[in-house]
Amino acid sequence: MNEALRWQQVELSTLRKLMQNAPADAINLSLGELKYPFPQELKDHVCQLMPDAAPGYTPNAGLPELRELVAVKYEVSPQQVCITNGAQEALFLSLFSLLNPGDTIAIPDPDFPAYASIAHILDAEIIRLPYAKDLKSIPWDLWQQRLSSGVNALVLSSPNNPCGYFLKEADAIQLGDICNSLGITVVVDEIYKDLVFAGTPASLMDKVERLFVVSGLSKSHLMTGWRLGWTVVPPSMTATITKAKQYLSTCSTWLSQKLAVHALGSAGSKVANDVFIRLLASRGAVLSYLNTHFLMKDILVPDATPYLLIRCPEDDFAFATELAGRGVLVAPGSAFGAATLGMIRINYGMEDQSLISGLKVIHEALYPY
Repeated sequence: MNEALRWQQVELSTLRKLMQNAPADAINLSLGELKYPFPQELKDHVCQLMPDAAPGYTPNAGLPELRELVAVKYEVSPQQVCITNGAQEALFLSLFSLLNPGDTIAIPDPDFPAYASIAHILDAEIIRLPYAKDLKSIPWDLWQQRLSSGVNALVLSSPNNPCGYFLKEADAIQLGDICNSLGITVVVDEIYKDLVFAGTPASLMDKVERLFVVSGLSKSHLMTGWRLGWTVVPPSMTATITKAKQYLSTCSTWLSQKLAVHALGSAGSKVANDVFIRLLASRGAVLSYLNTHFLMKDILVPDATPYLLIRCPEDDFAFATELAGRGVLVAPGSAFGAATLGMIRINYGMEDQSLISGLKVIHEALYPY
């Protein structure tokens, strides 16, 4: 039996390929998941929910009380909110709702690999928008030139995965002006917006006319396995996004949604703050080790996200494969775009012992003499 043509240009992600060939006890610095204990506050609330729980279907777009809480965050109508199985489904639903076969979508270089894979599945054409060479700014003349070539949609992460760059206020205004004048729909992935160490990411809500905003609780509240996210859509797309959700997965799970209601309340705010403090401590530990043992000119430490980039031999996939054989998983930079070729991305959001053990292996591979 042959697979559908749409899948023939989509491969298993680079990270999954590396994981398949790594030892079972490998230290995983590759995934976008914070490896801290699940917050006790959320654990206790789940236990409170269960005795009286009679889980069933919820409305396709999510529990009304949860949609209301998300709507308040963005100052929109609850009708514009669709609750999803994580931000990944929110991305798929958003692009599925607005792209036709043959449409052109712009994706920054570098950025989250799933964007291109989803575009391929939907039979869209892709153009890339490179960041500046230092990965710390946007070459606006180049972006405007490329966006003016018949682009239908732009999808980007802010803060960016993997380089941590996020839109400043002037950037957001510039992007809005360009996309509004060209009739381009923007899908912005804000899943890392609560993991910012310096500065404040600008909102596109009042700057882009055709806007989808994707986010969730996986990073901020350590709820990766609960698969709880959302997309905020233009008023004209509320019926479309609900239809897409209905036929893709019916609804998100009752228990995850009820937990999200608690997580978005006052108790959940403390959880998010505790997670951030924990990540800040890990950041301090990794920077201390890197400053002592690595050449800092070879390292990009962003102002946001739990990631950093380390320069390595140009064939970053081969280097990552070597590290996997040594029991440490990292993400090859080439998975995110040409701009991060010859780099590896590591996630430092974990217990210090595992983190430092992994960094020692990377150090030995980078500096063998």
